Amino acid sequence: MATVEILDISGDVGLEVQADDLYDLFEGVASGMFGLITNTADIQEKTERRITIHSRDIDNLVIAWLNELIFIFDTDGLVPRRYEFYELTEDSVDGRIVGEEFNPQIHERRLLIKAATYHDFEIKRIGSMWWLKVIFDI
Repeated sequence: MATVEILDISGDVGLEVQADDLYDLFEGVASGMFGLITNTADIQEKTERRITIHSRDIDNLVIAWLNELIFIFDTDGLVPRRYEFYELTEDSVDGRIVGEEFNPQIHERRLLIKAATYHDFEIKRIGSMWWLKVIFDI
């Protein structure tokens, strides 16, 4: 399980996430991001999407993961409720998201997130824990 803290930054918003492993880190940062967009407790598990991403390192993988989720939300309206990972390493993710299409008549609209950015991005291991900070363009 990850701990997620919202960072209020002038003109933008960010998250700090701490987790025991990469699985919890990737799930935590994604669910934290979607918590900025809507109340994910209201999301039903109606549809799923497979996601496979390869990258040269963990930094680029996290940003690519978040921006792929934003792209899926922007194009299909899919808001994940659950994340499943078949394989997750420091340079690739293979998994699926399960959720439903955002409906403004049913779901609360919070922030409009345009992208996860490299500005002030950090990810590191602290002992046995993973920690990251990411800023979103809103």
